[in-house]
Amino acid sequence: MISIYVDDQLVLDTLRAITQRLGDPTPGLKVVGETLAESTRRRFETSTAPDGSRWESNSQTTILDYLGYFKSSFGKSGKISAKGAARAGAKKPLLGETHALSTTITWQLDGYSVLIGSPMIYAGVQHFGAKQGEFSSTPSVPWGDIPARPFLGISNEDREDILDVFSAFLAP
Repeated sequence: MISIYVDDQLVLDTLRAITQRLGDPTPGLKVVGETLAESTRRRFETSTAPDGSRWESNSQTTILDYLGYFKSSFGKSGKISAKGAARAGAKKPLLGETHALSTTITWQLDGYSVLIGSPMIYAGVQHFGAKQGEFSSTPSVPWGDIPARPFLGISNEDREDILDVFSAFLAP
């Protein structure tokens, strides 16, 4: 499991104020969980990390592998067809044929903490990156270097959303 801790004093102070005023922040934390899970899912469409930086583009090998799923990607000569070229141009990092990683982003409460993540076994590699051969004595696992494409974390917009949620719970 990947753990990323957010130590944002304003968010923590607001959560403490809610706890003191209401006693149980669970309703607010549930809204935060939904909000952060949705924000994380959107990162896959925008190919951006929580800090706003762009993810590294797919390698040529990844794009060719992806095109192999579609018969119309290649013409009879074996060259990439117009449909294949369009498909390759539209291919976003971490979004394969099934979008498995992006569609498995979930949240859960753990006491007064909200956990965001994915059960996919390769989520950590996609988030942190990996060097060729890092997980095996054979140099093919992974088959090549995989750049880090951070998708977990809290953006400035997420921070504002969290504060808005907690402020709404504190309003008279």
